[in-house]
Amino acid sequence: MNDPAEIKRIVKQVNLLRGAYVGSYAQVEFFLADICVKAWELPAYKHLRAKFPYKAESRVKAAKALFECAGPLAKYREEVHGLFDELLCFEEFRDFMAHGMLRIDTKRSDFSCHFRMYKPVKNGLEIGTVNVPVTDLAKNVAQIVAFTHRFVTLFRRVYLEQNLELPPS
Repeated sequence: MNDPAEIKRIVKQVNLLRGAYVGSYAQVEFFLADICVKAWELPAYKHLRAKFPYKAESRVKAAKALFECAGPLAKYREEVHGLFDELLCFEEFRDFMAHGMLRIDTKRSDFSCHFRMYKPVKNGLEIGTVNVPVTDLAKNVAQIVAFTHRFVTLFRRVYLEQNLELPPS
């Protein structure tokens, strides 16, 4: 067993990392929804208006349609395309971070994190698991934070150039 003060420090670190991961993903999800809501009001995109997209995959699909359509957002098509695909690579881990039960193995020197979450399957539910050392969790967070920075920077430019109201920061 490790020192109780060290365990407390690691638990705090893991919870901060978990929050950073979920928070970063949420920033991107909001921009995806926001661009849809605002663009659907523009004449070039009124025909794309649909039910509000709640799931990440449907938000990406709705936002992709905006940038693939002939209209003022088309000029950003190449820049956003890779970002949309990259976002979906973070989705499963984000689900575990947001909805999974966390257990930290304090007996190991790497303080391994174990996440468990119910996942829907064809005939009901199953328990999914993700196991990750704290050091790898920190690397995952660094990746999504960098991604979020690129995404938000691009979307801020799109908003400014297209005279769309930026969400308050």
